[in-house]
Amino acid sequence: NLKQMLANDQLWSSADFYQAKKQELLDRHAKYGDTLYQLEPNIKEGPGGLRDIQFIDWVTKRYFDNHNLHELVAKGFILEKEYASLHRIQKYLWSIRFRLALITQRRDERLLFDHQIELARLSGYNDSNANLAVEQFMQNYYRHLSECYQLITLLSAHFQEHYLTNSQARPKSLIGKFYFSIDETLHINNPDTLFDHPEILLDIFLTLQQKPELTQIGSESIRLIRDNLHLIDNDFRSNTKNKNLFIEILRQPRLIARELKRMHSLGVLAAYWPAFGRIVGHMQYDLYHVYTVDHHILTVLTEARRLGDNKRTEDDISAIFHSLPKLEILYLAALFHDVAKGRDGDHSTEGSQESMQFCLDHGLSQFDATLVSWLVENHLIMSITAQHKDLNEPSVIQKFTDQVSNIIRLNYLYLLTIADIKGTNPTLWNNWRSTLLADLYKYTAFQLRAEAPRDNSAIIEDIKSSALAQLEQQGFEQQECQQFWQSHNDDYFLRHTDDEIAWHTHIALNPSNESNTHVHARISVQRGSTEIFIYTPDKPHLFAQLTDCLLQHNLSILDARIITSKTGMTFNTFNVTDHLGQAIDRQEHIKVIQNDIKKALTHDEIEHYQAKQFVSTRMLHFQVPAEINIKNAEHLDHTVLHIHAADHPGLLAKIAQALASADIKVIGARISTLGEKVHDIFHITHMDDSKIVDAQEQKTLSDYLQAQLAPTENQQTSYNI
Repeated sequence: NLKQMLANDQLWSSADFYQAKKQELLDRHAKYGDTLYQLEPNIKEGPGGLRDIQFIDWVTKRYFDNHNLHELVAKGFILEKEYASLHRIQKYLWSIRFRLALITQRRDERLLFDHQIELARLSGYNDSNANLAVEQFMQNYYRHLSECYQLITLLSAHFQEHYLTNSQARPKSLIGKFYFSIDETLHINNPDTLFDHPEILLDIFLTLQQKPELTQIGSESIRLIRDNLHLIDNDFRSNTKNKNLFIEILRQPRLIARELKRMHSLGVLAAYWPAFGRIVGHMQYDLYHVYTVDHHILTVLTEARRLGDNKRTEDDISAIFHSLPKLEILYLAALFHDVAKGRDGDHSTEGSQESMQFCLDHGLSQFDATLVSWLVENHLIMSITAQHKDLNEPSVIQKFTDQVSNIIRLNYLYLLTIADIKGTNPTLWNNWRSTLLADLYKYTAFQLRAEAPRDNSAIIEDIKSSALAQLEQQGFEQQECQQFWQSHNDDYFLRHTDDEIAWHTHIALNPSNESNTHVHARISVQRGSTEIFIYTPDKPHLFAQLTDCLLQHNLSILDARIITSKTGMTFNTFNVTDHLGQAIDRQEHIKVIQNDIKKALTHDEIEHYQAKQFVSTRMLHFQVPAEINIKNAEHLDHTVLHIHAADHPGLLAKIAQALASADIKVIGARISTLGEKVHDIFHITHMDDSKIVDAQEQKTLSDYLQAQLAPTENQQTSYNI
């Protein structure tokens, strides 16, 4: 009786029920970011999870009155092998869910980081040289999700096309000799055509690019493609016609990313390009890479495409994009830059070699193939240089310029780097990184156009001249400024912009300033941060005092420069953001910070501020020993300290306090947070301004810092996700 009541079309028609359940599925997917590749996925509710299988189960029960999915094979709705795949996936997800229950001893659907390693062990995975056991486990998990998602998408479209609407009654339009269209959907006109013309497996995506009014492939055609991927064999890949089709897809003016993603979802991309197939579902066990490698590569391609859109990007970036002689070079570099991840060797080198061969095999010239190969091998150097090096140091720019060598490489690399950062983690791209990359691009382009590298004296004279022009407009005398600058070392002019120098000089020479300690702040709209300048007499452990004070206000320090003049005055510049990564724009807040800094500088002792180190379960899971590296370069008058460590609140102040305790002077810092890790670079000296060159002394300092930064058992922990 209950079944008859629920089957009443007046209560809930099949069409209405399908639309309601479909909307429920879409809303649920949106709740989980519309991606299969959540770092901590939900086995039941996430895209490709158990609820997706139940979606098809429910809508077909309402229409066919079946008891289970297997009955639909006899009804012609689902193929036997499709049912077998869904049943296998369901059993797999059930088994993971059961192991998770064994671990947690309760009902739990979430694959949290602190369960994934144990799940990998229970599932029989072991670490290898190339991949951790947990990475292998999660790759298999994501592949099951992906297969489930694609099957459910296919069956949903099939149900709508063939059971809820009568597509056969609608007018058909012939498209070339292989296809026809109904409304916005493209269909292969005859199943047998594919056997005589296997190039359809690539050509269909090119056709969708060239006919933008067509947005979908018919469900029967999708089945045909999935069932005939075996046709993409070595003979298919070596066929010149097919190679030309693939490159032609990359040369189209529109819909490149959309169609490559469709090729991926249907298995065509992995079949045609086996190296890509090996990284499908491959994840990296950290918080920095939020996507699997295959999804990351296609996201980078999407971001690269968007760089040409004036509405989405800055005008200068869009102009560089449209100046590129061949856009397919950028797209090929995006496709290959991480394709060798998960192997024993260096992924940049191996990807570079593979991209060279691929490009030559696909008819690109030696010049173009070499350019793609160079971009793949060097795709990280611009990001590393911009975020980890002092861009006001001429030798840094000269070294990078030598690596790039010409403006064509620079243009491609600049856009590839932007797309790579945007496609790695949505939270990474901000005004600060944008400005760093733009500055590096600008300085390098200038250097490349110069007939010969300029020496430091010429650079300093240009900076002084530009700063002086600004100061004269503000009413300062040239002689007064020049006299003030005589107490400055060359390093000051090389590590600050003309605008910063004019600002500092204006503050220092302002007759209304009665104290010898000045604290000023201004918002840098371009950098998306607040710039705090402290002009004060030098004193031991000044950096530790200042970072301690800034920590009390929950500020993140992006960059720090400390320069001491010949007269013993220090020029301290900090670029900071609030806990949300935004510039501090409330004047009341800025005034409180200024007053607290002045107050702190009146004390000789460091008033250690103990931050409440609340660490989420995600961050806690990645607490590992810090990596310390100490380097010296002949052309530098300071030692460079690299610290890789797990991030937590107050880390920078903790480092500063440790250096102060070791009687080490900090003259500059570059702070970079990537996911759960920080990569901080400090320019340090002894208290007498000498470099730290003794090997034993370096080891002692390294061991001391390692001990001071080691995770502690009593570290407070928050279990909020």
